[in-house]
Amino acid sequence: MKNNLFKKLTTSALLLTLTLGLLACGANTSVNASANIGEKKDIQDEATATSASVPSRQLSFVTQDLDGNVVSSEDLFAPCEITMVNVWATWCGFCVGELSELEQINDRLAAKNCQIVGVCADIEDEDSLNEATALLQENGVTYTNLITWDEWYETLDMSEGWPTSFFVNSNGELVGNPISGALVDEYEDYIDALLEGTVPPTPTSGNKLSSSTDKAYQIIVVDTDSNPVPGAMVQFCTDNTCMMGVTDDKGIASFEEPAGIYDVHILKVPEGYKKHTDAYKTEKNNTVLTITIEKN
Repeated sequence: MKNNLFKKLTTSALLLTLTLGLLACGANTSVNASANIGEKKDIQDEATATSASVPSRQLSFVTQDLDGNVVSSEDLFAPCEITMVNVWATWCGFCVGELSELEQINDRLAAKNCQIVGVCADIEDEDSLNEATALLQENGVTYTNLITWDEWYETLDMSEGWPTSFFVNSNGELVGNPISGALVDEYEDYIDALLEGTVPPTPTSGNKLSSSTDKAYQIIVVDTDSNPVPGAMVQFCTDNTCMMGVTDDKGIASFEEPAGIYDVHILKVPEGYKKHTDAYKTEKNNTVLTITIEKN
């Protein structure tokens, strides 16, 4: 039964709530996983059919919240002037670090007829569902959190890193520009500007330079015999944003960032290798970092 829920939520979710009876913006829901989370039915087909005829700036879907309740984008967005859709992952430290503050912001947004909705993009099985649920509970989060839907990644561009927040009006249209990084001091001002009908400059972390200064950091993962390890998931973090990459057949995951010092972890090793929890830092003048992992 659980395979029906998660069969379409693996690869796209790593590339790393409200029910259909929702009547008011900002309604809180429990984050305890319920038994019907395994009964996703055929809503993915419905979501695909719905989204096929809408513009690319339209966010249209049918999915579930973390309790297994069916959620449609129309019912989710219609009651609110602006909804901030915060896409996060359990592996992203900055994503998890801002959860409690997002809860406080969401409380204040209710007075403006606005809300925050989370999308946890790495839920792929019952274990990851339970992990996400526990993190939300630990941080006191009561605002709606969803699992992903078919082709979500084509609409919500996560190429700038995790977390990224998108802004949607009551018609389900994406407005303004996404904010990448955990910039909790910027969200409310940005929403206020959107409410006034203006598109303000997009806040940034300040660590992004021009493309001419960008460098391709290569994280190379090898085994103890110096053989490349393909399929290792690598986390690469800047000051407030994390990115995820998967090593290719040469054992390389690349990240385009200015010269600097960045945090690197191995999120997940391929089958046949021991879990690797060591933390690493890049060097400003050396864009290649080699990590050795052990076989079982």
